[in-house]
Amino acid sequence: MATLHPTKSTTPVPERTEEDNQRLFQLYKGWTLTERDGQVRQWVYQFGYDIQHADKGERRWVCCLCIKQKRPRPKSYAIKGLQNAEGHLYTDHNGIMDPTGKRQKPTKASEKAHQSIATILQLNPKEPKEQDLINTLIKRFDKTVFQQKLVNWIVNSNQSFSIVNDQDLRDIFNYLNPSVEITKANITDVTVRAIAEREFTNNMERVKDALRKSPGQIHIQYDGWKSGNRHALYGITCENIAGQIIEIIREYEISDKLGYFTLDNAGNNKTSMGELGLEFGFDWEKRWVRCVGHVVNIVVKQMLYGKNPDAFEKEVFEGLHTAAKEHEVWRRRGSVKGVHHSIQSTEWLGGGELTWSTTLSSGVDQLSVKLS
Repeated sequence: MATLHPTKSTTPVPERTEEDNQRLFQLYKGWTLTERDGQVRQWVYQFGYDIQHADKGERRWVCCLCIKQKRPRPKSYAIKGLQNAEGHLYTDHNGIMDPTGKRQKPTKASEKAHQSIATILQLNPKEPKEQDLINTLIKRFDKTVFQQKLVNWIVNSNQSFSIVNDQDLRDIFNYLNPSVEITKANITDVTVRAIAEREFTNNMERVKDALRKSPGQIHIQYDGWKSGNRHALYGITCENIAGQIIEIIREYEISDKLGYFTLDNAGNNKTSMGELGLEFGFDWEKRWVRCVGHVVNIVVKQMLYGKNPDAFEKEVFEGLHTAAKEHEVWRRRGSVKGVHHSIQSTEWLGGGELTWSTTLSSGVDQLSVKLS
């Protein structure tokens, strides 16, 4: 006889006899012992057989105690449902449970408190008014809509996907509507990502369709930007910018509807326009529209700070100048005086009209001479 190993329920681990094996495979024709028998097992395998189908490879757990008791239909469970095997051993075989104590006692179905809107809100479904209220509350909650709105909030407010795992947040949901817990509507961060990607794909098709049906050309604007602390938010340059734009144009299927590109005068934008022109076969110089806002920004900086305004702005931002010192440095540059003289030098056009663009370009030219 084999040595018996008592569990917490004092039920000994059954010895597997040849008679048991013959009975097992009479009931499960076409099945064999699993070929993974040498692997570390969960505790339920002390009380069950691990068998697999010879052709399909399907694995099942079969209760050894049921075999010994010669039950006509011994309990068996798919290998992925071993929690059911635990419940069977506890319920049908004298409360057998994990001898290590790591697993909690399986709860019988009859012991589970039936959770519903009625029980949680203490409503009586036998009373017509309360019955109507229960049905109204049930119909008002849609699990799919709840999950979609939760993902929308996470994406729109730039929350971490893992916030859905926060128990306090889940408690708030359940407090506001117990149906969240009852219908198991809470989701994980993995599900958030899956829903977000699904919605992106679905909506991208709608955008592509709208772009295809648009009557005119499609004009494009893109720009790299740096925050006040000099951190670049668009971390690609030169031909890499073109690569990203090319990918987007092809993904949205608009290469045959390209119009003009509004960009600033940065050198990497010039490079990217050259790459785009080669890729899609257009004269990039004629398609490049300079951003007026960028030009005005440069002019204003030159007026205020004179030569190398970016370096001066950086020094101010990093606190290298006190307010008084900063003012003195700014005055010594003579920027305002230079602008005053440059404006006086602006020429009037024939007919007595002064165009804004002529004034701007003339001012920039004169300012450059004054500050050089």
